[in-house]
Amino acid sequence: MAYFTQTDLDRPIGPALVLRLLDDDNDGTVDATTLDDLVADADGEVNGYICRLYTFATIAADPPAPLRRIAVDVAIQLAYLRRPEFLNDKGETPWEGRYRRALAKLTEIRDGKFRLDVDGEPERPANVGADLFTGPTDEHPDGFGTGVFSSGFGDF
Repeated sequence: MAYFTQTDLDRPIGPALVLRLLDDDNDGTVDATTLDDLVADADGEVNGYICRLYTFATIAADPPAPLRRIAVDVAIQLAYLRRPEFLNDKGETPWEGRYRRALAKLTEIRDGKFRLDVDGEPERPANVGADLFTGPTDEHPDGFGTGVFSSGFGDF
């Protein structure tokens, strides 16, 4: 399951613009393959930011509203980028500002400054933010042998 549907895309920009952006063969309907590719690309971009904190299966089953909005903003930006006629003289889309805000929010999520309200949120992986060297102890007053690499001479 994806973070959003075509209906979610229709809300902020309207079905006529979604059709214009995603009807590659000009038959008057959104191309299913084009939409599927767009959804996969947007989901992939979102997952790239949050995959160390949340599993796709956990959040895609019932995406929290902020994540759905972010994924839609990313998808609309990607859809605009498919159509050069929508780019301004700087090469930007009309959705550029919302896209940048979406990436900023993803960064906040990734950095732990904004949490998604998700049941079953996994613990952070053990290697994220780990202190590889913990310093001296009573057993090892010089500090050696206390980190991941005991002595640094191959016993890892």
